[in-house]
Amino acid sequence: MNSEKIKIMFFCPSLSRGGAEKHFARLIQNLSSDRYEKILVTSRSENQYIDIINQDQIRVITLDINCNSSIRALILSINPLIKLVEYEKPQVLVSVMDMVNFITWIVKKKSNHPFKSVYLVQASLLQAIKFQSNLLKKILYKIMPKIYKNADKVIVLSDGVKKEITEKIRNTGDNIITIHNIGVTDITEVEKQFFIRKAKSIICIGRLVKLKGFDLVIRAMSDIVKKFPESNLTFLGSGPEEEKLKSITKQLKLENNIHFKGMVPNPEFYLNKTEVFILASYLEGFGNVIIEAMASGCAVIATDCPHGPSEIIEHNKNGILVPIDNPGAIRAAIEELFLNPYKIRSIANRGYERALDFTPQKIADQYEEAILSIL
Repeated sequence: MNSEKIKIMFFCPSLSRGGAEKHFARLIQNLSSDRYEKILVTSRSENQYIDIINQDQIRVITLDINCNSSIRALILSINPLIKLVEYEKPQVLVSVMDMVNFITWIVKKKSNHPFKSVYLVQASLLQAIKFQSNLLKKILYKIMPKIYKNADKVIVLSDGVKKEITEKIRNTGDNIITIHNIGVTDITEVEKQFFIRKAKSIICIGRLVKLKGFDLVIRAMSDIVKKFPESNLTFLGSGPEEEKLKSITKQLKLENNIHFKGMVPNPEFYLNKTEVFILASYLEGFGNVIIEAMASGCAVIATDCPHGPSEIIEHNKNGILVPIDNPGAIRAAIEELFLNPYKIRSIANRGYERALDFTPQKIADQYEEAILSIL
């Protein structure tokens, strides 16, 4: 190994399930292997996105923490991670998500090896307050902003989340910066043109939780189906709200028009065949899935929620923004697109152009600049 390379260790409980984990895997893969010696450390072995990582260039170390509780697994990772840091002696340790950042802060305090910390913030503090347990509220809302205030570098995924943090801690320094997430697939412009999309098709992707507002889309579909009987809606994802959403679908007699596919390894397969993507969230950190939908050539409808959609979408040009918690507005936006196929393609094409602002190399270059600034 070239001794001139900067050794960076990346820590995440696992590369599974979420947009934050997918972004983390893409980031690790796309940072320069000529400049950095990269080590990925995970607590557990269930790594859905591990195939994104080229293990010929990146060492992957699993701590083999056997525990069903994700929080307990993180706590049990502290001592093994300290030992690994002291053995590997990285110059930088990068972690992702607030609870994980809290753990790496403890590791930095206890380790005999000094290193620079880079904390990636992938969710709104408001999300922690409204949708997590009391313990997590206390940790995320009270402790983390104080940690971020004195951190070497904090990289947040949207300007909205950055504003939340800086206002809470009254920080005006340059250690907290915004870099949007990697959000583009490998689809090329030529390939995109040849996808055959099912007419009047809609897709929603994400964990089936109240925060995502999927019930609003189902209720909007109740009216859409009356006007466009051939219309269909596909959900990709699983979660605690699944049975409730299926129950609403049954009550509204939409079983023939709404389909639940569960977690799938290749959401692009479905995106590439669909005309319209809808994000109906009450709250987002950024909305990676919007960019993925744009990159796949879908026309995007998204709630103008905090934070992210309005940083990606220019209303009525590369997407449509609608108010939160408003199934009528979602219905009107769907109807507008279904009545005007030209507008679907116009918005989709401009959305694709917008997605190119989030290519892996463009985002990785910004991260490299941020990392080098603290060394």
